[in-house]
Amino acid sequence: DADIRGTVRTPNLPNDPIRLTDKRIDLGVNFKFAPDNQVWLKAGSGRQRALMSGELVSEGTAAELRNLHQSPSILATGLLESLNSAIKTKDIQFRHAFTTDVTLWTWGLEHSRLDRAGSLVEAFPGLSGNRVIPVVFAAAQESTAKTTDAYVSAKYQRAGAFGVQVDLASQRSKTTIIDQRVSGFAFDSSGLVDQRFFDATTVFNYTELNPRFGLQWQFAPLQSLRLVAQRWRRPGSAGSLS
Repeated sequence: DADIRGTVRTPNLPNDPIRLTDKRIDLGVNFKFAPDNQVWLKAGSGRQRALMSGELVSEGTAAELRNLHQSPSILATGLLESLNSAIKTKDIQFRHAFTTDVTLWTWGLEHSRLDRAGSLVEAFPGLSGNRVIPVVFAAAQESTAKTTDAYVSAKYQRAGAFGVQVDLASQRSKTTIIDQRVSGFAFDSSGLVDQRFFDATTVFNYTELNPRFGLQWQFAPLQSLRLVAQRWRRPGSAGSLS
């Protein structure tokens, strides 16, 4: 676990406190039916979070708000009222390796989920005569990514002769992104006036199947020839169980 506190000092964020936390837990087991027949199972979960607030200088955001609300008197020096970012991860992995005669078989299944949630609230002063009216800009985004991997490998090896390996891996993933934004003048505590909204949901689906073939010929002691053909993207955690 980690818990880091500090202060950000940049031209856009002159003096803003920040806090970063990171927590992770993993649990794994390995069972041996025989020296050449083993099963691995691993599950894990983690969470990261970032919190920040303070002063803000952003001519770019102020210019967008001026154009959006047709108000040229919005100033670029304001407040970062809150920045909140959270990431949650969950994953489970299964792997089985065993030998039949002179062939080593390996297969596995993996599933992971990543959830992101972020929110941002900024306030810039707007001038109306001799009054200062805050212009509030708020944005929030949530995304969920789910991925399922499956792979199988067969490796045939004869001592002093040749070896063949054939692998096949598949991956299916789905990502959903929800993006929301709102801005308006905060005349009083009753809410925002002259509000502008943006709301969108985007979904990505992705599937791929990747084969790999390898041939090794040992034609002399300490000398061998290898031939490989592949369209390969190895699952990110395929080797993390062993």
